[in-house]
Amino acid sequence: MMVTTFGRAMTIPNTLSLALSSYEHVTGTASAIFGFLFYSVTASVTYLMAVFRTESPYPMPLYFMILTFASILFYQGLKSNDADK
Repeated sequence: MMVTTFGRAMTIPNTLSLALSSYEHVTGTASAIFGFLFYSVTASVTYLMAVFRTESPYPMPLYFMILTFASILFYQGLKSNDADK
């Protein structure tokens, strides 16, 4: 968990600053929106994991697999939208 948190702490600020380099006039607003969305998604995923809590270990891997496939589909959708432009 520490390695993941460290990696995220090192990656997100750098990628966000590179992504917003062309939009210096709205950097603060964009960063605030990103932070809000990031923590909203994190809270939603954590809440749903708590809702599906059972004594069985099987819902958690299934839940993570569903999240993985949803992320892949979302990424593919974004990628195809960029290719259309």
